[in-house]
Amino acid sequence: MFLVLIKKIRHMGNFSEVDEDIEKMVNDEFAKTGLKDYNIGLKILSVSNAKSVVTVKKANDIESYFLSNDNPMIFAFVYSEAFDRLDAEDQQRLIEMEFSTVHFNVDKEKLIIENKPCSKVINMNRKYEGEDFVTLLERSYEIINEIKQERKEMK
Repeated sequence: MFLVLIKKIRHMGNFSEVDEDIEKMVNDEFAKTGLKDYNIGLKILSVSNAKSVVTVKKANDIESYFLSNDNPMIFAFVYSEAFDRLDAEDQQRLIEMEFSTVHFNVDKEKLIIENKPCSKVINMNRKYEGEDFVTLLERSYEIINEIKQERKEMK
């Protein structure tokens, strides 16, 4: 049990705290989900490298135990370097898109997170008719590729 925790701590060099404005945006969107009513915790971290700009993942049992006294917990990972290159509206939409697939199944007493991009786009298109969220995802992936290219050129 502690070996898993030690391995995670070794990799924490890639994680850091997010800026206050990002933390507020994510917390505001998390509050809209109503997950706090089910004692679900949230930990927001900035990552130095990622495949997507914003990612929401369920914490495993050990992480939940150590971070929130055994209550279920989710992580919101924000690739801050890429996130900062988006305008404020796109930032908000990406956060909202990530949380659109997070819900608590009351019957099964289980936290559900669907991490399929198509589910996120469908959920957002239902809410905002006529807006193109596929383009938003493509733009975010282009920004990540730009950062990768810039890092290669620096070497």
